[in-house]
Amino acid sequence: MNFPKQIKHTQYRITDQQRTQEATQSGIPASKFDPFNRASRGLKTDGILDMTAGYTLASKACTYALHLCHHAGVHLHLGTSIGTFTSFLNASTKIAGIKTADNITHQAALVIVATGGWTPSLLPTSQSLLETTAGTVLTINLPPSRPDLWDKYAPEKFPVWSWNMGGYDAASENPGGLYGFPRTPEGVIKFGFRGAKWTNYAFPASSGNTKISYPKTDVEEIPKRAFNVVKAFCAENMPDLLDLELQRGRLCWYTDSVDNSFLISRVPGQPGLMVASGGSGHGFKFLPVLGKHVVDVVEGNSTEYTKMFAWRDVPKGKRNGLEEGEKGWRTLDKQKFVQSREWKL
Repeated sequence: MNFPKQIKHTQYRITDQQRTQEATQSGIPASKFDPFNRASRGLKTDGILDMTAGYTLASKACTYALHLCHHAGVHLHLGTSIGTFTSFLNASTKIAGIKTADNITHQAALVIVATGGWTPSLLPTSQSLLETTAGTVLTINLPPSRPDLWDKYAPEKFPVWSWNMGGYDAASENPGGLYGFPRTPEGVIKFGFRGAKWTNYAFPASSGNTKISYPKTDVEEIPKRAFNVVKAFCAENMPDLLDLELQRGRLCWYTDSVDNSFLISRVPGQPGLMVASGGSGHGFKFLPVLGKHVVDVVEGNSTEYTKMFAWRDVPKGKRNGLEEGEKGWRTLDKQKFVQSREWKL
């Protein structure tokens, strides 16, 4: 594989013996290239080791972003009452602010809806471009009594990985659409399944008989399809985790756009209203840089990015799954669910 010269020294095709040998000689552990020991078991594998890759500690990043907001003098309204949106304020022909659950009105020259998976339900006009979906997340705690596993899955030896991301087949449930991480300092190993993006069409649309997909956050069980895929993958590639307790399984809610690109735009026909959404499962990594493009839209600056992220026509045919709607097979009401305790059964 021919990588650009500028990044070639950081990219390794794991089946290229010369490159992997160069890497191990430079100090990169061999376990980074074959973390699941497939070669020694005669199992086919291929892929790229990207030495610029890694992961973000999202909770700490959000805490730091909140600190920066405080430092900049941002006035925050947080909590189940003062921080809960109930309605927009309308003044003549424009949006003039919002009302919160404590019955307080907040005047604003511009309201920006940046509410992740809740965006389509708060802004129903966006439902042709956005759909709330969920990935499946499972976590396992490594016991202190297993120092061998703490060593094996340490970030110094074990990579962030993704497996056959576009290859999940719902008919066969072959492992695909999976990703995972090395252990955290606390000994937590996290898996994610994004091969099926679950929907929850439970929120009534403002008009007609249609419904809008809406985050269902009170779920402690996970779809059996996702559970089976992760467990089958572990059985083949990480069997030493099957005897451990599954700490938690949960759903992680996103907002998918029709084309996996952001929707950062003034809302047509609603002056005073703007939307910043459509992370499509990969939005968080843009946290340090995305704000600039939101500001460009606020200030009316035209750039290649404001054009790319603008409110757009709905494409015909395939629309990143949005064409399925509430009749699709991914809706939660069509799934069987399992509990975390079934991991060891």
